[in-house]
Amino acid sequence: MKKLTTGKIWQFAAGQFGWAMLSGIISNWLVYFYQPDETAISQGQTVFIPQGRVVLGIFTIIGGITAFGRIFDAFTDPMIASLSDRCTSKNGRRIPFLKWASLPLALSTVLVFWSPLNQNSWINAAFLLAMILAYYLSITAYCTPYNALIPELGHTQQERLNISTVISFTFIAGTAVAYLAPTIWGVFIPVFGRVGAIRVTFTIMAAVAFICMLVPVFTIREKDYVDTVPSKESAFGSLTATFKNGEFRKFVASDIFYWIALTMFQTGLPFFVTSLLKLPETMTTLYFVGMTALSLVFYIPVNKLTPKLGKKKMILFAFAVFSAAYFYTGFMGKMPSIPASVQGLILTVCVGLVVIGGLKRIAKVSEIVVPFMAVIYITISLLLLILNAGKIPAAVAEIVSSAFGLRAAAGGALGAIIVAMQKGIARGIFSNEAGLGSAPIAAAAAQTKEPARQGLVTMTGTFIDTIVVCTMTGLSIVITGSWNIGLEGVAVTTNAFQHGLPFAPQVSAFLLMMCLVFFAFTTILGWDYYSERCLAYLSGSNKTALKIFRWLYIAAVFIGPYFTVSAVWVIADIFNALMAIPNLIALLSLSGVVVAETQSYLKRMNLTRVK
Repeated sequence: MKKLTTGKIWQFAAGQFGWAMLSGIISNWLVYFYQPDETAISQGQTVFIPQGRVVLGIFTIIGGITAFGRIFDAFTDPMIASLSDRCTSKNGRRIPFLKWASLPLALSTVLVFWSPLNQNSWINAAFLLAMILAYYLSITAYCTPYNALIPELGHTQQERLNISTVISFTFIAGTAVAYLAPTIWGVFIPVFGRVGAIRVTFTIMAAVAFICMLVPVFTIREKDYVDTVPSKESAFGSLTATFKNGEFRKFVASDIFYWIALTMFQTGLPFFVTSLLKLPETMTTLYFVGMTALSLVFYIPVNKLTPKLGKKKMILFAFAVFSAAYFYTGFMGKMPSIPASVQGLILTVCVGLVVIGGLKRIAKVSEIVVPFMAVIYITISLLLLILNAGKIPAAVAEIVSSAFGLRAAAGGALGAIIVAMQKGIARGIFSNEAGLGSAPIAAAAAQTKEPARQGLVTMTGTFIDTIVVCTMTGLSIVITGSWNIGLEGVAVTTNAFQHGLPFAPQVSAFLLMMCLVFFAFTTILGWDYYSERCLAYLSGSNKTALKIFRWLYIAAVFIGPYFTVSAVWVIADIFNALMAIPNLIALLSLSGVVVAETQSYLKRMNLTRVK
């Protein structure tokens, strides 16, 4: 059997792009089209089907139709899968289904939005039901064989992983294009009117999707890559055997709840933006594309982390993030401020669950949380800077003049300069740990044959933290004018994000809050790690001493929220200074050794000698 080349993988993935675009159209815009809010109606949206809870006084027409379509889909999935498995076509078991399902899928997606009567009518509801059933049957006939072909085309785990990664990108891209619909139909509204513009937009998208779905049909000869024989087992027999597996039943149950949550989110977001946030319709596109782009960023780190951590742990972590995001979104603007005592209790429990598990658990949690936190924060900060690029030169000039105390010096405020330097140095040290001697504790745990190499790698942390993250944060604060309006602490950055990002203030605040929560949480875990390593050295790895310390540390976390912010900073600065003084003395004494070891390493690696 032939090995699928990179080019063939992308040709196969084109089919995913096509059906993902059509799926995005139905998932995101169907309910929005047939259950318009007052804003959409005022813009010329026609009401095609009866509104309100007209089915048994409980269900809406559009809700009942979409629910029935999903139920219908649940029954057709195993039937199509069985037919594909038993297919005896000379072109293979999967490709023929992709070929004949492409056109019906594209046509049914378009016809869903082409109601026969231009008025509120039950005839339109009946037509919509028929088209929805045709859509779900068509997408099942395409997607089920398509997904079954993935493990068959990949002959090794790595090949299957490569295919899955590429089609993940094309799935995201197709979904993102579907999200662009409001922006596209906004261009056509002056010519076709609102309803006509929507229909023209979806027709164009469906035509593009149809072409993409045919790419794997005409570029991949299934028989060249797949050596399988038609199955003789019936759909019922396969389902019975599959559902006898208890672990599979658990997976299906969790997957059902996942898709319920995801469908609610996709369907409800247009209403959330227009009805609740009172934002323009086109902002829906920005939110959708922003979330899609953010998810795309995480594909590579997730792909790298999953083999190390295990699929189950990664899924559980993802479910937890999903739950938090959905909960916050659902109650945005409705939840009162959570008391500090409750926040402290929640944090204590989370820290305790990790810390009690020991150093290995701390490491596992941190290597999951930190990359996610860093990528999210850098992404949203970079977006803010791009949108305000014209203000960056003035912000840099403001930072430089303030940093060197030119204004303060002109006013004779030498004391103010000293205080500013003290606070700046203290916060800088707290941020990147340079000179404290704490970061090397973590670096020392690395498995490496070259200490100098590990030292150079560790130095990149200071660069990323200070030069990249802190610079982006400082520019964001100065650009938005948040630095001189009397705010303190996290309120400064929150205000900057709320005014500099193209999102609702609540959304911007939530994004920053999530980053800060993860940062604070991993910082607490990191300090526990440092402390435990030092205590293990001093006590000779005494287990009793370590257990007592862990419980005392957890208690300190609980007490922390009752201190004032200024008191916390004073205590942190004092103890940081106590660490820094002996460490700086040691650094000066060992500087010659460090230079010699580094030069030796660079020489052995045939790299440039340190001057």
